[in-house]
Amino acid sequence: MRGPTGREASRLHFLFRWPATPRAVGAARRTVEVLPLAVTTQQLDELRLLISEVVTNAVLHGGAEADEVVEMRAVITAGALRVEVRDQGRGFDPLPRPEARAVGGLGMVVLDRMSRSWGVERDPEFAVWFEVDGGYRGWSRDRGDLSASVGRMAS
Repeated sequence: MRGPTGREASRLHFLFRWPATPRAVGAARRTVEVLPLAVTTQQLDELRLLISEVVTNAVLHGGAEADEVVEMRAVITAGALRVEVRDQGRGFDPLPRPEARAVGGLGMVVLDRMSRSWGVERDPEFAVWFEVDGGYRGWSRDRGDLSASVGRMAS
């Protein structure tokens, strides 16, 4: 991915793993709190929902045994976040435009409507990935830490 100057843009990579149990869903949702994201409260809520849907699908449909894991990777650039959830299941072939069903099956519809893009991979594990607008917080030399410096005035 190239930045505005034509050089390779910086990326932050995060990797999380949980036992493939229903508890993984809540744990994955809480990872949003530790990611250095520069997004609105609404975008954080939407991100939590998308992560919940994808991890829930991995736990329910991944066919994982008790000793297997669900893995979530997050890659943050200056303008986007890509989340990838991997499991040991055989996966599925996505419909071009997921359709809502009477009972259940809304996860992929939500993912399709709320993400910038999404897809599946089989390499060799099955993965569902999605991208959303956003990015990482900027570095503040004055504070010496990561901070959301948008809209801050110098004192």
